[in-house]
Amino acid sequence: MKNSKVNLSGKHQRISMMSRHYIRNEIYFSEEINEALLRKVRLHLPNLSDFDLLDDRAVFISPVLLGQPMLECEDLSPSEKVEIIGKYLKIIKEFEGLPIFIQINLIRPENFYLVDGELMHRGVLIIEDYVFDYPLTMHHLRLGISNVLLEFIGKDVSLFNFRVYFRGLPDRDDITTFEDIEEDIKKIYIKDLFIEEAFKPEEVERPKKKFWEEFKHINLKFVIIAGIFLVLLGVGFVSLLGGLRASDQDRVTPLFNIIDRADNVLVVDQSYVPTNMHILEKKWTILKDGVFLKEENTELVNLLLPEEGHYLVRLELKDSKGKWSDPYEEGFTKKYYQKDVDNLDFFQWKNPRFDEEIYSEGNKSLVLENASSVASITNIYLKGSLLVEFKLKNDQMNKINLEVSGYQSGAQISTKTVSLPIQTKAWNKLSLEMPTEEINELRIRFPDSEGTVWLDEVEISSSGGAIIEEEKSTE
Repeated sequence: MKNSKVNLSGKHQRISMMSRHYIRNEIYFSEEINEALLRKVRLHLPNLSDFDLLDDRAVFISPVLLGQPMLECEDLSPSEKVEIIGKYLKIIKEFEGLPIFIQINLIRPENFYLVDGELMHRGVLIIEDYVFDYPLTMHHLRLGISNVLLEFIGKDVSLFNFRVYFRGLPDRDDITTFEDIEEDIKKIYIKDLFIEEAFKPEEVERPKKKFWEEFKHINLKFVIIAGIFLVLLGVGFVSLLGGLRASDQDRVTPLFNIIDRADNVLVVDQSYVPTNMHILEKKWTILKDGVFLKEENTELVNLLLPEEGHYLVRLELKDSKGKWSDPYEEGFTKKYYQKDVDNLDFFQWKNPRFDEEIYSEGNKSLVLENASSVASITNIYLKGSLLVEFKLKNDQMNKINLEVSGYQSGAQISTKTVSLPIQTKAWNKLSLEMPTEEINELRIRFPDSEGTVWLDEVEISSSGGAIIEEEKSTE
């Protein structure tokens, strides 16, 4: 009998909000949670925007669902509840093949939202503390499904047979797959519609109806049921099970979201890919004022936009059958802040000192007093090819060493030092480019500087991520 003790909530997992639009889920590797398993889990997660493997953990990024939690949906009719039950089973069926303890966490009700009438999974793998002295089995998975759907059905007497079925589901050893559950609910679907009124909890005896009124009532219900039954037959019971739209079953659908951040624009891929397909090629096309600007093939597009104008972003996907999708495109207009707003305020600096008398643009500059002074930007999300640009002024030197370092949770991840010629008593535009793994802090210093250095017009961009700042404030 296996004895396993796993704690994956605190130091093994960190779930945070990248911004109001995105959830960042970091899962650290352990004996049970390894790189191969998390790569496999990624393939089963709907609504996932980005995935990255680092040396010690995997990073999942998914958009925030602007909908209503599944268990908080009120005023749903019995037929709507049945449809959502079918959609729930359709979604969790995709998790088959993953370890039982992963499936149990993925089917949790807090992962399911109703967005514009469509049930969706957040794409968040929630790993919680658990201690067990026995191997998890299909019984525990059936128990998890039972708990979710019984709470969702609640006291709806019209779904009496569903309640009975899911109450007994945990101990049904003959149920070994999600398909078994789907087949069972097909059998009780029509039956539950007939008992919609038979189980209404009314204590007062109803007056007897005339024969023709009873016949009219039964005939009407028969017509309704017959119509539903024909629809179910026509689509192969897909509507009952919350199946995908016909277009979703055989083709990919490009979609993306645009996040405008100061001088950067992050374009996040949110395309739909059927479970039986994968993407062979992506083609991003960016135009400015109707003129071609650039073309990329990547998950995320991070644009550095030095000029104002109207931009158009277009995405096309080539599926595993070699067929290109219809293009999806969105336009946006870039307009920069007024000159009386300083771009230094768009970053969160650590212990800054500003000079409001000497500056290149805006209303101030950042001051570094000596070789040990450091300009530190916190609460960022950067990765890939990092480009740092700024203007510098120094009254004593005609050559200066620039050092840029990236940190993650206090640990240095990357660093680069270059020697740059400058003109004294003038503003010099400098830049440094370097590759980096994921960082959340950037430090700039001049290790050999003599006297005071002023920095202004700081701009930062990266090919694999974006500056993410919830609050633009100074410490």
